[in-house]
Amino acid sequence: MEKKTNGTPASSADVPFSKEMRKVTRDVHDLSDALVNAKLVLAMSDTSIWIEGLLVFYEVFKFLESAMEEHKSNQYLQQFNISDMKRTEAFEADLEHYLGPDWKADYKPRESVVNYLNHLEDRT
Repeated sequence: MEKKTNGTPASSADVPFSKEMRKVTRDVHDLSDALVNAKLVLAMSDTSIWIEGLLVFYEVFKFLESAMEEHKSNQYLQQFNISDMKRTEAFEADLEHYLGPDWKADYKPRESVVNYLNHLEDRT
């Protein structure tokens, strides 16, 4: 337990919520980070896995960037509309490099990605 400056234990009301959350979720975040790093090593050593990752992120970024454009009159949201963070075109260029110039012709996102995009759509 944390200590107050006078040496007595701090109550949970004295600890900021964000600090409390960080403390109680540390183990699960450490495990998640390790799994992500392991998957990254695998993806970087297997081009097909790398391409699948690009396709997933392409769809998510495309959706989010489109939603930002659709809601451009929302001043609150526009503070998050940072042009340097847009990645759809860069993903398209990478995918063209790996899959060729006609990669979009027969491409369909996998079902799990479509389900996730539908989930996002329900919240916009």
